[in-house]
Amino acid sequence: MKNLLAAQEFFKDDRFQKLVGVNIEEVGDGYAVCGVNLDENHFNADGIVQGGVIYTLADSAFAVAANSGEFFTVTLSSSVQYLQKTTGRYIRAKAVRVGESKKVCFYRVDVTDEEGRLVAVADMTGYTRAR
Repeated sequence: MKNLLAAQEFFKDDRFQKLVGVNIEEVGDGYAVCGVNLDENHFNADGIVQGGVIYTLADSAFAVAANSGEFFTVTLSSSVQYLQKTTGRYIRAKAVRVGESKKVCFYRVDVTDEEGRLVAVADMTGYTRAR
């Protein structure tokens, strides 16, 4: 599943990605880019993008990237650092494989806003198994 259409087909029934509005934009070997067009449902009471939206986008980009090969991958652990608030209308996440072994993979995910500012960084560790 190293191409965009295959990734979109694989994740088409992911209800939570649909609910949040995650769009798969790019897919390659060990990387993926996903985005969310933000609306009033994505903002918290303080008028900034809800941290859960940012985390969901990062986790989705990781899932798409980690599942772009021949193995099925689930998240073992994750850590996200929120670097600055964002109030725009679009955020994107780029997941890149940093390392892997036979059963474990590690990805870094950068989340940026529509102006290219780094909003959050996530470290994601996954467990892989044959499909």
